[in-house]
Amino acid sequence: MRLLIPAVLLLCACPPPPAGADGGVDGGLVEADAGVDAGTGDAGSDAGVAGVALMTRLAGLWVGPARMTPLGDFPIMYMDFRPVGPGFLFAQADLDVADNLRFGISIETYGGADVLAYRNGGLFQGVLRDSRTKLVESDDAAGRYRFCSVPQGCAYIDATFTFSGAADLVFDSKVRGTQHVLWTAQRRESRPVPAPFPATPGSMGDGTAPWPAMASVQTTVRWVSPLTQAGTVWVLLTTTPCAPAFTCVASRSLRVEAAAGATSATLTLLAVHAGDYRLTAVVDRTRTFGTRLAPASGDSLAVDQAVTVPASGQVNPDVLAAYTLP
Repeated sequence: MRLLIPAVLLLCACPPPPAGADGGVDGGLVEADAGVDAGTGDAGSDAGVAGVALMTRLAGLWVGPARMTPLGDFPIMYMDFRPVGPGFLFAQADLDVADNLRFGISIETYGGADVLAYRNGGLFQGVLRDSRTKLVESDDAAGRYRFCSVPQGCAYIDATFTFSGAADLVFDSKVRGTQHVLWTAQRRESRPVPAPFPATPGSMGDGTAPWPAMASVQTTVRWVSPLTQAGTVWVLLTTTPCAPAFTCVASRSLRVEAAAGATSATLTLLAVHAGDYRLTAVVDRTRTFGTRLAPASGDSLAVDQAVTVPASGQVNPDVLAAYTLP
């Protein structure tokens, strides 16, 4: 299992902004890695806004190491970017109920002009963050897109997406001039997007719109033998099977602590993309799943249960982790 979640903390752990900060995939789909190499030269004319080619380039499940962060280096960070509606690209990763990370890219209106906006938000130790930036430089031929804080400018948040190929990305983010994260990622899975995207070129507002409404997945994991000591329960949503070798890459995952004597745990993933998934649950009795990236002897499993997530509402799959690794 190529999974390591603590990296979601790095991008939410920004210092508080200075005073005054703003705090349908129907027919005509194309695969995100089709014809969007760094030399396509798409100037974003479909929407009349510079840099919108980034949204198609970025669609997909990206995985790679995140380095030079305030919390140290992390071997893996992943984000699954997919469209939500006709003009919003979204990805979220979760650690636990108090810590997650979300990215959003759309067109917004600042100073009377429609521009491409990048949002960095989520929970950090239970505190909600939502930082907005706008595109200040773009070069479609070079695959480079630079965003700076609204309204504080590049001196506060300076974030750049750079593509060296259709499946190679470097995300470089600085906060107040200090390196915040350097994420070198590869696209492991493609995602369909409308052609063109954004399908509707209109702005999503003046920077005050909430995150788009999406579905949630509330999973109850049960197991037979009570925990003899405190453990951790994980759920993973993947688009490829995890069995038999746990080589799948998680689109979303979440963990929760379970007390000694427990025989069940409930975990809720918020803002989940619509689609078909496989759900895998791990009762991590050995508390090593987060570092081994795979279950260990004594852990209990439920693997690859089919789950379909709608565009909105909530699904409530129950799984029995009936198999314990010898």
